[in-house]
Amino acid sequence: MQKYGITEEQCAEVVVKNRGNAFNNPYAQEALKLTVDDVMKSDMLSLPIKALDRKPVSDGACVMILAREDIAKDLTSNPVWVAGVANCYDSHYPGDRDLFECKSLQIAAQKAYEMAGITNPREEIDLAEISEEFSYQEPLWMEGLGLCKRGEGGSLIQDGITRIDGDLPINASGGILSGNPSQVAGLIRVAEAYLQLSGQAGQRQIAGAEKALAHGCYGAGGQSHSVVVLNR
Repeated sequence: MQKYGITEEQCAEVVVKNRGNAFNNPYAQEALKLTVDDVMKSDMLSLPIKALDRKPVSDGACVMILAREDIAKDLTSNPVWVAGVANCYDSHYPGDRDLFECKSLQIAAQKAYEMAGITNPREEIDLAEISEEFSYQEPLWMEGLGLCKRGEGGSLIQDGITRIDGDLPINASGGILSGNPSQVAGLIRVAEAYLQLSGQAGQRQIAGAEKALAHGCYGAGGQSHSVVVLNR
């Protein structure tokens, strides 16, 4: 907020968007119709994070089958392909790293993009599922993923670009803010990307989606990140 001018209201927009998207996802835990004012007036947890800025407590599981191309085509008539994958760990102690820059995410994203042949993720990615246990993480991780420039994540959200009908839908599933078990939340992002690319996302389906990004995060202050690029 101090370095880039991200506002509490822009973070609240993330909550409004994602909780609203959850109405179209039968797997979501808590779909809510909210306004920015509702989020801003929710109980303060630790300034500036409020009760509605965080995910609910969730439980659940996710299962996925991975197979090489010839076997995959025997298993399904509608496979989705892993085009790029990478992960990166940063220093354990938050005081040893610049939490504004999420360097480990930048490294993981760049490696996954290189593997997938992506040179302009903002233009080439049709949708993204990003791990956001707190509202501020969605714009921060968008910046680390190279989907916008530093400090522009809040503006993209405020301008409607990341809505389900926007130019770059982010968390059409409702994301972790709508209820995902933490330990498998990253894998659920991959599963949601699969559903989108295989045309099985129901009312949350992004029309014509051919390339998706899935992101998982673990560790204090965004220590470890994984990025997966999938193609239809």
